[in-house]
Amino acid sequence: MDLSPLSPLCPRPSQPTCVYERFSDPYTADAARRGGGMCFTVPERRAVDLPVRFQCYEELSESQKEERYHNFHFVNLKGTDLKPLLRDKFRPVLKTSGFGRISDSLAIRVVEPHYVHCLQLTFSSKQAGRFFVRGGIALDFLPLSKGSEFTPKGLRLDTDCLFTKDMTLPNGNPEFDNGTDLAEADQTIDYLVSSFRDFDRDYFSRFVHFPSPLDSLGVDFVRNFASLIARNSASEYGTWGATEKLFTLRLAMVHVFLGNTSPSRQLLEYGLANYELLGLKTRYEQLLRELL
Repeated sequence: MDLSPLSPLCPRPSQPTCVYERFSDPYTADAARRGGGMCFTVPERRAVDLPVRFQCYEELSESQKEERYHNFHFVNLKGTDLKPLLRDKFRPVLKTSGFGRISDSLAIRVVEPHYVHCLQLTFSSKQAGRFFVRGGIALDFLPLSKGSEFTPKGLRLDTDCLFTKDMTLPNGNPEFDNGTDLAEADQTIDYLVSSFRDFDRDYFSRFVHFPSPLDSLGVDFVRNFASLIARNSASEYGTWGATEKLFTLRLAMVHVFLGNTSPSRQLLEYGLANYELLGLKTRYEQLLRELL
């Protein structure tokens, strides 16, 4: 029986056993030393049968934790070793799915009208021996974070997307272990391809028919979304790009674009009343004046 990660027979839960979110940077010195991230257990879910190197840190024995740390920092292949596999096995999948390469780490897909799906794969010396993949949702009519006009080449996922979310393994782990040899690396890329297909189906597909779901999001959503993030709880939307105050401004600008005066005004007034806006205050006030 074929139970490879690309096989339809490979078991996949409807919800992950462990849900990881990187709302700021949980990979503190202590977390990096331990080799794990933030794990929130979803009750009454069975663990997915994955190789030990992909399992949640909290599920490992002490000896397995030590081995993981050792492999990450001293044994695993480097990112450069995986690039041929990524080029030959992952990039064609992205291309077939409509993604175009913007840089070595970023690919985007334009979904008319206005949605831009972003996918960024990152190797980091601070989190050696593994890589992370993050998805984002941008809009082609919103200015970039520094106020410049939107261009694909100028796009930065963590600062210019309205929403961002980690792509994870089937158990919710965002750490894609590089592997200690080419056979393990090849297996990692297989899991990466499978995880991308799940992410494309479950996350990107929410943002296809503009303006849905953004036209239904207002102050109540921002307030509840902020509460979830403050509690490090998982959200179907992931988290906001950049900061809460910039997210609120961008959502107000979406409603202005749609001609929805009331929710845009409410969002701007909420931001002015609740955030320390500093340099953004002028942009809030200017947009609000245009609505009056």
